[in-house]
Amino acid sequence: MELLRQYGVASWIVFPWTDINGDVVSGIGGGDIEEERLNWNDTADPGAFTPCTNAAAEIGTEGVYELKLEAAELQTDLVYVKIRNSGSQGAKMQHILIRTMVGDPSLLATTTGGGLAALAAGVDVTKWHGDAVPDPDDAGIPNVNLVSIDGADTDGNNATLKLKQLDITNNAGTAVIAKSTGSNGHGIDVLGNGTGEGVTITGGATGGHGLQVTGGATDGDGINVTGGASNGTALKLQGDGTGEGLIATGGETGNGIEAVGGADSGSGIKAHAQDGNGHGIEAVGDPTAGGTGDGISATGGASGNGIEAIGGATTGAGIYAHATAGNNDGIEAVGHNLGAGLFCGGGVTGNGIEAEGGGTSGDGINAYADNNGNGITATGASNGHGIDCDGTGTGDGVNTKGGATGAGLKCIGGGTSGAGLRAEGTLDASGAEFVKNGTGKDIDSDQTDYIGTPVAIDGGAVTLAGMITKIFDDNGGATYDATTESLTELHDGHIAFITATPLTAAEVNTQVDTALSDINLDHLLAVDTGVAADADLAAIVVDGSVMAHLMTTDLDSNSYNCSTDSQQAIRDNMAGADTAAIAAAVWDELVADITEASSIGVFLKNLSSTAGSGSITYTYTVYDVADGTTPIPDVDVWVKIRDGGTILGSGKTDAAGEVVFYLDAGDYDFYRQKSGWDFENPDQEDGIS
Repeated sequence: MELLRQYGVASWIVFPWTDINGDVVSGIGGGDIEEERLNWNDTADPGAFTPCTNAAAEIGTEGVYELKLEAAELQTDLVYVKIRNSGSQGAKMQHILIRTMVGDPSLLATTTGGGLAALAAGVDVTKWHGDAVPDPDDAGIPNVNLVSIDGADTDGNNATLKLKQLDITNNAGTAVIAKSTGSNGHGIDVLGNGTGEGVTITGGATGGHGLQVTGGATDGDGINVTGGASNGTALKLQGDGTGEGLIATGGETGNGIEAVGGADSGSGIKAHAQDGNGHGIEAVGDPTAGGTGDGISATGGASGNGIEAIGGATTGAGIYAHATAGNNDGIEAVGHNLGAGLFCGGGVTGNGIEAEGGGTSGDGINAYADNNGNGITATGASNGHGIDCDGTGTGDGVNTKGGATGAGLKCIGGGTSGAGLRAEGTLDASGAEFVKNGTGKDIDSDQTDYIGTPVAIDGGAVTLAGMITKIFDDNGGATYDATTESLTELHDGHIAFITATPLTAAEVNTQVDTALSDINLDHLLAVDTGVAADADLAAIVVDGSVMAHLMTTDLDSNSYNCSTDSQQAIRDNMAGADTAAIAAAVWDELVADITEASSIGVFLKNLSSTAGSGSITYTYTVYDVADGTTPIPDVDVWVKIRDGGTILGSGKTDAAGEVVFYLDAGDYDFYRQKSGWDFENPDQEDGIS
């Protein structure tokens, strides 16, 4: 079934429900009906079925049913409804496809053949969307009311307007509002022609910006500019007079400018002076007192340099840095992770770094480690030195000082045979001179990674020599004879002994048998003890041993007699027991000797007369406590004299809920019990006579 309904307006659907034979089915209702719907627009994925808000119900009793769809369920282009009979009535599933339209479908004019009727010229349309159409000449009604453009409603930002020129002036706020709300569309897409700009913007007269751009809420850029095809500049800025071409201020932790170089070899920023002595880049850090901002903060790419500086063609330095007043550094370079704080490569014959100390006592280079980093890490190329330092006068070629936990100088040997540190003296001078300070060591070698840390052995010195003397002869090596006591000699002697005197399997077996016999374990299974039945076992089982604990209570193995204490003897004694005599003895004990009140013997005696033995015939009735009148059959009832503790009689109620007892005059307690019933016991009956 396919229907047409008004968009966003609740509507009833009426349908006959038939079986596979085409006959209507009546009486389907409630839990036997399942209703689900599928909503979608023409250009969207339908998605999944969801339950309808309302339930379908039969109209009368002739198999015609109705289902109400709410307004919210009719707010898509298409709605598909399926109604299924989940019971046993045998009705087929109903399939209903609904197409929605704007406006009331009942207002559509059709011919008897189903086509649109020809409308006469001048038809007076008095309603639109269910409301009266206002007269444009009425007061307060504009003369133009654009409801749609090219068939698309203007309400809801659906239509596209194409004009030659648009002149908009707003003296009360923003003149143009352009938003893209989906599909990553642009707020404004502007294209210039020829030499004309895509956008020409002039700021306000009192300090307004020509262009104020705010980045996306998460990580979008304020401005993302891409150069035109074939070497076009992405962004060209030119200041006027003393004004800057660009003033960029970073956020609290963001950068004023973040520039990323081209995919191949283009620079993130390329700046060159125009003429005269102007600077390509002049960068000034935070000039305020206590400011910590850098003039330039440059980070290299994955393998690129943060800054690559090339000196002038003749004598100009690639980087010339001089400190301002005070004790400021000309250059402060800090590496990150495995990156170098400063990486300098020398020319063909020039030095990577040439540093000249101050006029009095300043160092050419003063490098200190931060945390566990190295002050300087230098790697020589080919056969060159990582660092080549010459002191003059009394100055040191290298003067290094370690950090709190770092070494002043850390040297790692080459991958094959190069030394971590090679010091060669000249004339009578030492190649290396180490001087310890305080409790420090004159040299702290990392060879402990291979030989471990010395420990004291048997009170010896905590040195390698102290350990060795204790291991060899505990006499400083004075009595050690390597020809007989070395590890090699000891090993060879041990092998010679084993080779010269091997043991056969029979010899090993003999030794084991002897060991078992020594502790009498051979007598457990394979060897006769030689002790007669019920004779003393003390020669085999020692008094107080574990076996004596298992055999006797006094730990004396002589107390054990196999004729009475063995497993076989115990079995034979139990097999000859007279079970009839045991049962008779137990019964006699119950009925003859047990006389305590409430004992089983007394109970059995009292049951000798089931209904009691008194002279009064007393009928006791058990009723349902819910109404006090309905008798309960098959209830077990027993009676005791008040506070006597003795059961005088017992019985079971008949169909009338009655049981008869024979009692003497007095006060009695009755007890009741039946599976599935909860009685309040005892039921006290006074003055039975």
